[in-house]
Amino acid sequence: MTPASIDPGAWLASHDIKAWLDAGRDDPLAVGRDELIRADGDLARALEACPDGQAEIVLAWLAGLPPEAVADGVMVAAWVVGGG
Repeated sequence: MTPASIDPGAWLASHDIKAWLDAGRDDPLAVGRDELIRADGDLARALEACPDGQAEIVLAWLAGLPPEAVADGVMVAAWVVGGG
């Protein structure tokens, strides 16, 4: 299987993250964390269950990683979002 080519700028542009953050939410990662909890921490299942919350889910998932694993986590998240 050939990995999907992901344009991060286009992906982020398709999610109005700034407006979502500007809506006055106390914890901008709460939505993503809630979806991850519902999916038992499984990134792919959380994204499938809530496609409109992809940015929030990915950011919450990355925030939950130990600092030394974040670089690899970005690659994994890109692979999962791209349809792995």
